[in-house]
Formats: sequence, C-alpha cells, structure tokens
Amino acid sequence: RGELLTRMHKQIESKSPDKKFLFGSYAISSPHLLHLPKKFLLNVFKRRNVQGWHMKFTIHSVQLEAKFYSATFKDPITKEVFRSGLGSKALVDRHPRMKSGAPLHLAEARIEDGKVYYRTKKLAEHAAAARAIDCYIFRE
Repeated sequence: RGELLTRMHKQIESKSPDKKFLFGSYAISSPHLLHLPKKFLLNVFKRRNVQGWHMKFTIHSVQLEAKFYSATFKDPITKEVFRSGLGSKALVDRHPRMKSGAPLHLAEARIEDGKVYYRTKKLAEHAAAARAIDCYIFRE
C-alpha cells in the first residue's frame, strides 16, 4: 500500500507545479480523511480559498420501508453535479483517533429509479462527496 501511494505521489508531482491544491496530493498527505469525504472536500476547497462549498449539497428523500436519502454535490466552481453512489472500501487505514460510524461501503443503501439512497442524510452527503473526489482524482 505504501509503495502504491509513493508511486501516485511521484506521478502527481510530475504533472503539476502547484501540488498542494490537488485532490490526489491531499489524498497522499492525509489518506485517513478518505474515510470522511465531506471533510476531505472541505479541506481541499479551503486550501483553494473556495468559500461556501458546504452549501452545495442537495438532499432528496424517498419513502421505502423507511425514509432513505440521496444527495448531490454541486462543484462551486465548475457547477458540475455529483450524485451519491455506492461506496467502495477505502484502501487506507483510519486515523487511530477518528470517530466515525461504519464505513460507507458497509452502510445500508437502496437503489431506486437509478439513484442511490442511504438511511441518513449524512451518509448520502458523504457518498456524493466520495464520488466527486473519485472523479477529481481520476482527472488529475
């Protein structure tokens, strides 16, 4: 795992002179935050001096056997919209003092009309943030 992160870091360094604001670079320097996608996004956007990003989540609900929630994250700069998706296992360790619930990939989710819904608004927002992070890192 460490070798993979080192290779990723070298690739990122070779692509951009302004590394501190890249999502991939931040994932390497603070990998434990990938378990808290909303916090990860907040930190990167703060470093880029983007204000009010947290206001860009929109929540949708559906009544199934209980109420479930889906979220979208709207990029404050490009206005691109990222929907909550199914989480996959983060291949990095959690910080020992990190207090968070079950990992996103183990959270109860439902797919309804092509949207992914979670039991809580918080999980839905984390899932939308995680999808945005995946896309940002892939594009770098």
